[in-house]
Amino acid sequence: MEDPSNGLNVGFQIEVSKQMKDNLGIVGEFGFFSQPVGGDGVIDITFPPIMYLCVGIQFGK
Repeated sequence: MEDPSNGLNVGFQIEVSKQMKDNLGIVGEFGFFSQPVGGDGVIDITFPPIMYLCVGIQFGK
């Protein structure tokens, strides 16, 4: 399979973590990704910024 499309991905993310106990913590991440330009000359594959927020638990050290 071959795909001749090209694009530019622009994004940002920030992640923070807080240790609660010796081997347990909480993690949060906020960011966005977008593709302001892209395609193969026939099909346009651009999209505006998509924001996301993730929260999780971290096990281990």
